[in-house]
Amino acid sequence: RGASCGASWLLDCPRPAPLRAMIYYTSAEANFWRVFLVWYGSVIPRCLPQALFSGALAYLFEAYGVAGESQVLVEHPYVLQVLGVALGFFLVQRSNLAYQRWWEARTAVAQMAAKWSDTITQLVEFEHESQLPDARRWRANIVHLGSLLFALVMADLREDW
Repeated sequence: RGASCGASWLLDCPRPAPLRAMIYYTSAEANFWRVFLVWYGSVIPRCLPQALFSGALAYLFEAYGVAGESQVLVEHPYVLQVLGVALGFFLVQRSNLAYQRWWEARTAVAQMAAKWSDTITQLVEFEHESQLPDARRWRANIVHLGSLLFALVMADLREDW
């Protein structure tokens, strides 16, 4: 990558097109219907076909009397209550695990930023007492490169490329 973009490949290389991994909207666009009807990044396109198929199947069962003589598919609501409680439990557990994974990743990113900040601070302080004529420029360059490194890593984690 560096050889094909020249000596200063960080500045000369064109950036690839973004993958649009996140949904961005302003506060003016944050009403219920605009957020609810966004298809990109939503689970609705994956869930809608299954929900429509299940609804159509339930309608066919009810319309053509699959239940038999009584014409009632479920006689007692206890069955549906048990299914509802089990489904609710599994959904809560799944959401809890996803939240724990997100929080663990956020903690790792914060630790990474703290370690890099410590490293840059130690490098700058190590060179602080230097009598070289360009020591101040070197310190500014180290801080610049460290912040650029952090920005690039954050852009990569957010998939902003």
